[in-house]
Amino acid sequence: MLPPEEDLAWTPPPPGSRLRGWLTLPFAALAAFLIAGLAALELLLLPGRFRRRRVAWIHFWGRTLFAMMGIRLEVHGRENLPEDVPLLLLFDHVGLVDMMVLACLWNERSTVVHKREFHRIPVLGFVMKRLDLVAIDRSNRAEAIRALERVAEIVRERRAWVWMAPEGTRSRDGRLGPFKMGPFHLAVATHAPIVPVLLRGIEVVNPGGGLQVRSGTIRVDFLHPIPTDGYDQDHVRDLADRVRRVFLRWLPDRCSDEGTAAAA
Repeated sequence: MLPPEEDLAWTPPPPGSRLRGWLTLPFAALAAFLIAGLAALELLLLPGRFRRRRVAWIHFWGRTLFAMMGIRLEVHGRENLPEDVPLLLLFDHVGLVDMMVLACLWNERSTVVHKREFHRIPVLGFVMKRLDLVAIDRSNRAEAIRALERVAEIVRERRAWVWMAPEGTRSRDGRLGPFKMGPFHLAVATHAPIVPVLLRGIEVVNPGGGLQVRSGTIRVDFLHPIPTDGYDQDHVRDLADRVRRVFLRWLPDRCSDEGTAAAA
């Protein structure tokens, strides 16, 4: 069951000026690395204290950057997140701003599957390695499979909330790209419900996923969980198609002419 269409229909307001975005950029970048550096210092000197405060650090990082950039976050549908079960939170991947959105929404049970290239970012990559996040090497299929097996263990042991981008790579224009099968194999293996998460407005405040981020509003919608108990490995693509149809009610399709909803 989906919420009434009028509850989710939304048009992003116009963004702030480009000049403000360019003037803010160096200060926001400095803040991003400064906060990560302070977190890394606490991690090295007081690891136990860091573990207790890691969610606060993540929130501080994301919310500080949004405040500096003049970005307002609207969150809808929190009531669709059952507290007592593991969840796969699948979101449409638009750009680096997604990281800040996830940072603002993080909780103790959260983890994220991200590309290994993030570990190359100075300071920030050092902290990410130690936050129980799961890096995946998309160029190595065997390693990618092992990474998803680790995620499955985390889901079973910790009843975790796993954030994943089913497109695998970011969209430059806010349109929905082809889905990879990894998240849906994981869903079938763990029987964790899938929660589609709409991220809208990022393509307006961060057009093309580049460096410039303009002030504006980003809206997050948590849709109703989709049960996965009735699916097995022979019907993974059926599950992917079902989830994709939910996203396409609210997002434009980038691959409508490609004849497939999902990639292997």
